[in-house]
This record gives sequence, structure tokens and C-alpha cells, in this order.
Amino acid sequence: LAVDGLQPDVGHEVLWVVRECVSGEIVLARSMLSATTDDLAGLLEEVKAGLPPTVAVAGVISDGQHPIRKAVAREFPEVPHQFCQFHYLR
Repeated sequence: LAVDGLQPDVGHEVLWVVRECVSGEIVLARSMLSATTDDLAGLLEEVKAGLPPTVAVAGVISDGQHPIRKAVAREFPEVPHQFCQFHYLR
């Protein structure tokens, strides 16, 4: 899964998108005013609940923001989490 927040302008809602990386399919997209660990964990909990039981999450990719990292660790404790290539190389 890839997790990313897209903010059009400072002070506006952020569009959070969770995407399946192999197919590119968007699993969940939601606008949120805040991006606390609890908010993002709730988003990931909803993603997890919506996945078929036969689908296992092999890994999570994000830009590495602390709230995202903590939310992933909370909701997918056994799943590896890494930075996307752009943010890692940056």
C-alpha cells in the first residue's frame, strides 16, 4: 500500500489517498482537516477492514512523516514500512 496526503493550499483539507501499488488502484481516498496519528490510524483501520480476508498487505510506502509511521506501526505492526524512493533519496 502507498499512503500519501495531497494538500492543495495551506490551511485547507488534505486529500489522503491509500493506493494498492501493483495495480495502482485507489483503495481509499478521504479529505481530512488534520493528520494526527489517531486520524491516520483510523484511515488505515478502515482500509484494513475493507480488504478481502484473502488479501495480505506485504508492505507500506509513504513519505515517512512521523504520524504516518506511527499509524502504520499501530495498524500493520507486522508489515514492513519504507520511504518512497523520492523521499529516501532526498
